[in-house]
Amino acid sequence: MVTTALRTLDRRNPLPSVVSGTFNWAMTLTSRFTTRRANVLAFGAMTQWKVRSRPGH
Repeated sequence: MVTTALRTLDRRNPLPSVVSGTFNWAMTLTSRFTTRRANVLAFGAMTQWKVRSRPGH
């Protein structure tokens, strides 16, 4: 994440915001097309799935 931020800041015209990672990118993309309630439910489920899929959890 830090590497992505530093690369973005190094650009001549940096973007106002940058999303790092495929998971985070998918979450921001879907939030544009769904309701807030649907986002909260979907992101909560995705986050729980991501936490459970880590080794040691």
